[in-house]
Amino acid sequence: MTDNPYNELPHPVFLRYVAQNDYMIDGYYLPEGARLNAVADELESLQIRYDELWKAHQRLAQTYKEESK
Repeated sequence: MTDNPYNELPHPVFLRYVAQNDYMIDGYYLPEGARLNAVADELESLQIRYDELWKAHQRLAQTYKEESK
């Protein structure tokens, strides 16, 4: 389905949505919901680390380019 609004959500947001709507009872997460939230946290952490590494790579590539002239 191309018009599914859930396809537009970033993965961590979608996992938290599923956890809240499918794995929460009386305001408390079931173990599955807690795990989905933990996975969402890990995905966000990995994205931040990836972004940092990509910026470092770009700086090194620029330095190499300038030094090899």
